[in-house]
Amino acid sequence: MAQNALLAAESMGLGGVYIGGLRNNPDKVCKLLNLPQQVYAVFGMCLGHPDQDPEIKPRLPASLVVHQDEYQNIDQEALAAYDSHVREYYETRTGGNKSMSWTEQITATLDKEARPFMRDFLQSKGI
Repeated sequence: MAQNALLAAESMGLGGVYIGGLRNNPDKVCKLLNLPQQVYAVFGMCLGHPDQDPEIKPRLPASLVVHQDEYQNIDQEALAAYDSHVREYYETRTGGNKSMSWTEQITATLDKEARPFMRDFLQSKGI
């Protein structure tokens, strides 16, 4: 639904961004939105007229994520090229304030526990 909403907005010249940070304070969001039991916000979405036209963020090439009939070994050359492309993207986008490859970024994300409170929160909502 959200992807379709964003696609429709973009077709009308609007821009949008998903806000996953709502899950950082789910109790406060539920209270603010007066959500009933068994309902919670998975994410938010902001829509509006963009004040900039950023470069499109590079996506993992299909060769790194699509496997046919069986799992294939990761193409290390393709991964290195993608890491380089992502690093250049961040350096350009942030004026040199961020220089991180995709591999570095995903490793940092997976190395830390994310939202350990969510299980208790979901159970409190009857989910």
